[in-house]
Amino acid sequence: MAQRRMCRHARATRWTLGLVIPLVSMWMLRGVGHGTPGRGQGSKPNIVFILTDDLDARSIRFMPKLKSLVVDRGTTFANFFVTNSLCCPSRSSILTGDYPHNHGVITNSFPPGGFQKFHNTGRERSTIATWLKAEGYRTMLAGKYLNGYGAGTAMAVPPGWDEWYAALQDEEAYSYYFFSLNENGRRVQYQNRPEDYLTDVIASKATDFIERAATDSRPFFLYLAPYAPHLPATPAPRHQNELRDVTAPTPPRSTRRTSLISLDGCATRDGSRLPRSERSTSFTAGVYSLCWRWTT
Repeated sequence: MAQRRMCRHARATRWTLGLVIPLVSMWMLRGVGHGTPGRGQGSKPNIVFILTDDLDARSIRFMPKLKSLVVDRGTTFANFFVTNSLCCPSRSSILTGDYPHNHGVITNSFPPGGFQKFHNTGRERSTIATWLKAEGYRTMLAGKYLNGYGAGTAMAVPPGWDEWYAALQDEEAYSYYFFSLNENGRRVQYQNRPEDYLTDVIASKATDFIERAATDSRPFFLYLAPYAPHLPATPAPRHQNELRDVTAPTPPRSTRRTSLISLDGCATRDGSRLPRSERSTSFTAGVYSLCWRWTT
């Protein structure tokens, strides 16, 4: 928690494209089941929406499946503008289609933002889930919902979602282990076994959902939101020793001062502080290597 607070400015100013640009993808699934590929009832497409957290565009070269299945078959937006790249305001905009000044979630924490603000103002009553549900879609969310979700709130599933596997308490989920999921209104606790790795858990649930939905006449909407590669960027055990020699790119001279300021005071994964002289090199390079290990 403290580490995320100290590094929030680093996330906003480094070379990443932020929350949604590289791997927010909507596409028609091809070859699902034995019916008409990528189609549910009538002409309505099946939709898979993948939302990563703090993924930078350079990482795509380490993700061959993403490139072959999505990039090479889809559309890449060379120009992309976001009104508020902070996590919860942006996620609220994705769910509602509204600007932050309209949906009212302007930060990650309550009262001006966070899940509690979104919930208290009734925004959950009209979202992409409720709209698609009304159009006959079968819906599912797995992974991160909104910042602060599960902190002192009931286990009710928001309107519009047929299946719900949202992580509770961001502090736990960001560790990638020892997290809890609200699984359709029931709290399920995970431990630190290799099979408990958060990204793998929600990927498995997404795969199961698609396989079951393929036999249904209804079209489906899957919202998959892994926490990766957000700090501490814990890789899966099978990727622990990969890409250790990857180094961070040097930012342009015009932004180097900003990078030094934004990284000042950041902590390492174990909570220790780096000497000031090393914060712009060792810390950045270490984070860059870690963030890439979960992608292979």
